[in-house]
Amino acid sequence: MSYAVLSLPNEHDLASNPYYLEDHSAYLERKADKYAAKRGLNRGTDYGIYLAKSAGELSKHLNMVRQCKLVYLDAHGSRQEDRDGHVGSKIDIPGSKRGDYYRRDVWPIELDLRESAVELLVVGSCYQEADSWTQAVPPGCVVIGFSKRLYGIYHRHLYERFVELRQLMRDDRSPDPHETTAWQEHIVKWFERVAPTTTPPEAANWFITVGKH
Repeated sequence: MSYAVLSLPNEHDLASNPYYLEDHSAYLERKADKYAAKRGLNRGTDYGIYLAKSAGELSKHLNMVRQCKLVYLDAHGSRQEDRDGHVGSKIDIPGSKRGDYYRRDVWPIELDLRESAVELLVVGSCYQEADSWTQAVPPGCVVIGFSKRLYGIYHRHLYERFVELRQLMRDDRSPDPHETTAWQEHIVKWFERVAPTTTPPEAANWFITVGKH
């Protein structure tokens, strides 16, 4: 498979909400399936959507995700300090084999994507730091993320269109340092195109980084 969503919802995401379905995990999954099908892609052959409610499911799904070239990570994120006082980003994952909503925060490197086929990782999480991802992905892998709160209206479009997220890349390569602003503006233009009635997320809050040796 070429494309994957790794979805790590918490109990609020899984609960049915008749007033704001856009954040409901099952709703997003159906929208993404429908969007991919319209483009002639088949689930299980061309792409996979992996929703992990327990630590056991996450471990199993990661084995499949590591084989894909483009991955969208649907998870809650936070900014925290490590033991040395360095501020970095963490990802909220299921922490129990039983799936009883016990959660734990892990550094990106703990997802074990370093030895994988992933070439582009789009992190649909709040409060991410570029430096936290450079050693968490294969060398040369492009990581696109957001450093502030990523509101549901933006997350929804990324999830639904995950099979086309290469369009977030301005070129088919990683950016040089002096090109960062142009890449950030390119991402904003993508949002303006797919959601013309919505104010796009601020360009400066996006980061584009690359896995390092």
